[in-house]
Amino acid sequence: MLLERASERRNLASFTACYDSFVATNPRPLCERATPGETELVVRPWIEAWDRLLQDVVFSETGGDLWQPLMLPERGGFVFRHCLLMPMWLRSAQCSILGDATLPDNLQDLDLAEQARALGRFFTRCDSSTPFDAERVHAALKLELRPALAYWTLSVYLLSPLATVDEQVFENRRKVAEWFARAYAEEPPGLAADLMLGHALYRYSYYGRNPRSFARAVARSVIGTSFRPVLEKEKKRLAQQRAEAAARKGNKKGGKSKPGAKAKAKATRGVGLLLTCFPPDHAVRRSTEPLLCGLEEQRPRVYFPSGDEEEAQRTLGADWSGEKVLLTAQETSDARSIARLGARIADHRLDFLFFPEIGLSHPSQWLSTQRLARVQAMTYGHPCTSGSGCVDYYVNGELIRSAPERYTERVVLLPGLGVASTPPPAPRRPRERPLRGEPCRIANLSTSDKFNDELFDAFGSVLEGAGSGAHVEFFPGGTAHATPGVVRQLEGHLGVDRFVVHPTMPRVDLLARVSDADIVLDSFPFAGFNTLLDALSVSVPVVTLESEGSHGRVGAGVMRALGLEEHLVAQSKAEFVELAVRLAQDEGLRAEIRGRLSRERVISVLCDPDIGVHFAAAVEWMREAGPNNPGPPVLIAAGERPRVIED
Repeated sequence: MLLERASERRNLASFTACYDSFVATNPRPLCERATPGETELVVRPWIEAWDRLLQDVVFSETGGDLWQPLMLPERGGFVFRHCLLMPMWLRSAQCSILGDATLPDNLQDLDLAEQARALGRFFTRCDSSTPFDAERVHAALKLELRPALAYWTLSVYLLSPLATVDEQVFENRRKVAEWFARAYAEEPPGLAADLMLGHALYRYSYYGRNPRSFARAVARSVIGTSFRPVLEKEKKRLAQQRAEAAARKGNKKGGKSKPGAKAKAKATRGVGLLLTCFPPDHAVRRSTEPLLCGLEEQRPRVYFPSGDEEEAQRTLGADWSGEKVLLTAQETSDARSIARLGARIADHRLDFLFFPEIGLSHPSQWLSTQRLARVQAMTYGHPCTSGSGCVDYYVNGELIRSAPERYTERVVLLPGLGVASTPPPAPRRPRERPLRGEPCRIANLSTSDKFNDELFDAFGSVLEGAGSGAHVEFFPGGTAHATPGVVRQLEGHLGVDRFVVHPTMPRVDLLARVSDADIVLDSFPFAGFNTLLDALSVSVPVVTLESEGSHGRVGAGVMRALGLEEHLVAQSKAEFVELAVRLAQDEGLRAEIRGRLSRERVISVLCDPDIGVHFAAAVEWMREAGPNNPGPPVLIAAGERPRVIED
């Protein structure tokens, strides 16, 4: 009814009423939860009715100025931003009209309203499955419309479809991301703080050849610039609250605060940890907690964005509660609430603030773009540079280091892998399948974010050489295992009956299933770490391909640390297939490698008990070296002099 009324009346009030209903319904989860029948009968017609309203009314010549709230910045943002996300809903509802729009060749000759309508029709119908010359369009547009192009690029083109293994989509995204990095290397696009804008940076790390320039543009020109005024406002509000509280306290005592108290408060002090993505068994916690435990004597102040301090204490557990830490829990569901947490962190005037991950969570990504402590650093929790000029150091490992030019931070190396994991639990049961005489069972434990067309092509080649009856079992976790696009790609590369995609299961059950495998194939170019530890802890060999960047070298570093590089580390896709096929065909070689992969040995190597001591030494060096300290990588080992690594 609202849609029909808006189509008839063609005024802003009726369109606003429709939009409010649209946002309240939240089409994305509606699309994801719908059964095929519901999608066909209810969801798809509803989404397509919205599409008609946008195409035939809002962006038509008879729509008057209805296009303005969507296409022009309103105080740096867009009033009806959900409407620009239409391609996501069209994709989720599997609407055939997705992609059915083009931009005129004479875009540069059109006036502002004509450009805006043409751009709006294109924006609301196309996603990254459609090739798009962003540089040409950007050059042709009126200045007033360039922020809309930047917003749509980051929120739709580089995100939707949310899960895909189509290499053409990856290539389309790479080109647009490279354009964005050039266009906004220095000049901000004029966008308001919107959490949607951070997703593209995280996603790009999975398919970008070198995320540094794109990360720098997004972190500094988009997130950092738009978030700074929000943070400053919250800092002023907090300062005012403190001043009012001090005044009330002074009035009650009938006196004034002591002289010198203000000067004392300005001194930096202590270490802080922003523990995002830190629930039990989360990959970030598993791979970074062994490092952070080295700071126990310094009683770090812990920030855990949850909104409920009791819930935060339960999630973190006894090791991160009580007298050991000072916990600050705060809800961070939007830019303003993240800014409130940032204001509290800045108010503590820390000497050193550490981010176990930057990119997987909104608080880490947005707060890392601001100077909240004198010195700030990050590590492998998400192995991509922050792009921020406010993060001074990236803590990495000597065995997995890559070119320092890939980082906006100075690289600090720890001995070995520079990362360790908490020991995995023992599986619920021992291996049930015999080690010899059966078709080869291959497994992959990577999340679906790491899937890509080239990876599936390699898996298909491995299956061809692995012998009759061989098949692959995937354990991607989450709900993405059911994505139709992924399943179709798997069928095309592996065959309909030669793979199984398992839903999420408890880790002990996962380990039991993996223990029955004969080989595990790692992902590339984004390799695993915790998943490799799980497989190796149940004595299953893992074949990995060494790629550029730390995120592509971890698997190779793990195998080198175990002394298995010869049989398990490839330098090319062809060698990856060759090593995997050899293992699939040679039961004796598999048995030999399994004999070198006892649970005790794997844990002793990959759960390095000394990593925390080395990390504590690195923290002291970073604090002494100070902020804004560019230079070549430096290797820090406890008890030894720091050593600069000159390539």
